[in-house]
Amino acid sequence: MIWLFRIDRTLVNLESIEANVERKRTEPLVRMMSAPGGTVQKKPSQQASSDENNQKQKQVSSIAEEIISQALVKAKAIIREAEAEALEIKKLARQRGYDEGIFKADALIEAAIEKDKDQLKNIILRIEEKRREMFDSMESEMLRLTFSIIKKVFSQVSKSDSSLFESMISNALMQMNKEGKITIRVNTEEYERFFSAGDMSFVIGDKLLTAAVLPDPNMNCGDCIIESEGETVNAGINNQLRRIEIAFQQADGVPV
Repeated sequence: MIWLFRIDRTLVNLESIEANVERKRTEPLVRMMSAPGGTVQKKPSQQASSDENNQKQKQVSSIAEEIISQALVKAKAIIREAEAEALEIKKLARQRGYDEGIFKADALIEAAIEKDKDQLKNIILRIEEKRREMFDSMESEMLRLTFSIIKKVFSQVSKSDSSLFESMISNALMQMNKEGKITIRVNTEEYERFFSAGDMSFVIGDKLLTAAVLPDPNMNCGDCIIESEGETVNAGINNQLRRIEIAFQQADGVPV
């Protein structure tokens, strides 16, 4: 049989139980002593019977006391065990509540982080889309502006430094047919500034080439035309920059 106890100190009072047992055990003796004269006169046969009854009553009382004493000991043990179990249950309940609270908090934080990530991703995508739209509309103009600035820079450099022309002419000669007479035509002002001697020598690989340089009033500053037998190359600054500009525009899909 399983006994169920309610763990409540206001309901379980072992001291009162023990007092009630003691009171019931002494009540017969008190009643007998309170009779008139303090004693009861009995006949010998009645006295013997009474003594036997008293002896049996004492035995029964002793057995009852032992049973009650054992019951009280067991009751105390059960109460202590129940209190310990109740305390453990409370601890487990608090820990479970704490763990569940932490788990729920972690889940809420994770959900908030994922939401922020999604929002940030959408913002980045919108910014990238706007950037592409802006650059697509401005790229052609930006390229033209960039190369316009480069042309002005080269124009200023070419007015004071002949090495720019020499480098362009050498690069062009390396890629063209060098058979026969080689003639180089440049703008009149640049001819007078850099090539007034009329002839100029260039080291191409392990060979030394001499070319005739002629002024051409119809050419612009920075222009340079190189002619050999059966081949003509435009090696001018403006022409080379234009070719680079076209290559950039084609690579980016910008109309030329």
